[in-house]
Amino acid sequence: MSTPVRSLLSFFLGMGLLLGVVGCDSGGGGGVTPSTDELSVVQYIQQNPDFSTLASAIGEAGLDQDLSSEGPFTVFAPANGAFGDLRVDALTSDADLLTQVLNFHVVPEDLAIDEIEDGQTVETLEGEQLTFQVSSGGGVTVNGVAISGRSVSAMNGTVHRLEGVLLDAASIAEQVQVMASTSRLERRLKRRGLVGKLANEEKNYTVFAPSNSALSAVDSTRLDSDTGLEARVLGYHVISGENIRASDIQDQTTVDTDEGTGLVLGRETSDESEVIKLNGRDVISTADLTASNGTIHMIDEVLLGAANIAERTALTSATSTLSELIQQAGLEGSDGLGDESGTKYTVFAPTNSALSGIDEESFGENSSLLQKTLQYHVVAGEALRASDLANGEERTTLEGDPVTFSLPEDGAPSVNDATIIQTNVEARNGVIHLIDGPLLEATTVGERVDLTSKFSTLADLLRQANRRNILDETDSTLPSEAPFTLLAPTDAAFDGVDTNSLTDQELRDLLDYHLVTDQRLRAADISNNQRVVSREGAELFFGVDEDGTVTINNEATVILPDLRSTKNGVVHEIDRLLMPPSEGE
Repeated sequence: MSTPVRSLLSFFLGMGLLLGVVGCDSGGGGGVTPSTDELSVVQYIQQNPDFSTLASAIGEAGLDQDLSSEGPFTVFAPANGAFGDLRVDALTSDADLLTQVLNFHVVPEDLAIDEIEDGQTVETLEGEQLTFQVSSGGGVTVNGVAISGRSVSAMNGTVHRLEGVLLDAASIAEQVQVMASTSRLERRLKRRGLVGKLANEEKNYTVFAPSNSALSAVDSTRLDSDTGLEARVLGYHVISGENIRASDIQDQTTVDTDEGTGLVLGRETSDESEVIKLNGRDVISTADLTASNGTIHMIDEVLLGAANIAERTALTSATSTLSELIQQAGLEGSDGLGDESGTKYTVFAPTNSALSGIDEESFGENSSLLQKTLQYHVVAGEALRASDLANGEERTTLEGDPVTFSLPEDGAPSVNDATIIQTNVEARNGVIHLIDGPLLEATTVGERVDLTSKFSTLADLLRQANRRNILDETDSTLPSEAPFTLLAPTDAAFDGVDTNSLTDQELRDLLDYHLVTDQRLRAADISNNQRVVSREGAELFFGVDEDGTVTINNEATVILPDLRSTKNGVVHEIDRLLMPPSEGE
């Protein structure tokens, strides 16, 4: 290590301590500069507890002797709090990088705060330029980092307290190495051998760097086990040969990533703000981190546009349940949602919470039900983005039946009865829209009961009474009693009822009393005091109060009407069991 470097480090240490001793106020730069004529800049840092981290770094680099020399020096000294976003151990363990970073904070001339002009540039000991900005109120920043408190004059120069560490002289790879928020990214870059590439200073790069929290939201096991996918995901965050600053981004500009898939950069401007978006998402948390070989933009969401739909659902924590079902159905491969032959797909993806009420065991027992249910969530042949949807428009799904879009003027778009809660999730072979409920319109009433976990008792009794197959009949089934209206008691509605004590006929009558045949009675179709004959033969008496709540026989309440209408009828969830009248009643 060079003697100048060691002197610089000593200077930082002494200067930091001295600033603390003098007692800097919290105001901006530009106040009267206290004098410590008997201390060098490094001694000042070493004696000021506010600069203990800097002092330690200077000691590690052996720069204290250089900064004790005649000078003059101006040291831009990061206070302890400025190192909070860095992994100091990673910085101090790399001697060359540590020296480079420290030298970038030192100018070989004495710059008083009141002598600094807006737009002024000076050369550091490291050989790179610092640029100053002076606000109308007198506040001073250096390369965008604020000078705070009062500056201190020492016997061989001046110390200015900084609120951040200047990393501009470090490469992108080096910055990722030392930033605390990118430790997960660094590990993945090392795994794929990309650190050397991003350390190359003969070429410019733009990197959209996912934070640790962003990467923690992605299924790390899947990335670890699929090296090809990991390489594609990382490559999608890098643009080689271009140094793209936030100010360079215009609305709807597509750039080629190193992975090969285009990334859409957009700018949205309003009266109050201006937002840079990536693939339509507001994910940039910190823009324009300058590096010696380009620019880093910190993002709080991993960009998965290079993953196909099957991979994307697997990597996204919100769709992990859906991903498991896709794999269970064998739809994740090249002949399914992993197809990258050129066919585009639109997938309406229920989130984990949307699938929480589904009885997944029913899918395990009925693979054809699982496959057709999933296929009903997929439109093949086009990637439909939100702007492509029209109110009332239909699209035929892979299952064969259509879905219908609704675009209210004052609300979120929907597909059938499910609300689209996040649009335009980009994938390599199409687009995904997250929805708040599963699309079950392609199922029969019987299948709907099987799939709903809170109807498990009802499902068991329907099979026990040999009534389950009836509920799969459709208009094309001959003979058929479809369409059906099923008043479906929840599991809780059966509490206290001993169904084991019923004879076979009594059980059939009980279940038939909850079923209306040849009618699809939606809640909106039911009127107050309406009477309808059940399959059992006895009448059901409906009531509708002022707020639209439906009751049956003044006993049971419809707590969830029109459960996403099925292929051959409609299901209403009710809170109590309906007991058929005895003969003569």
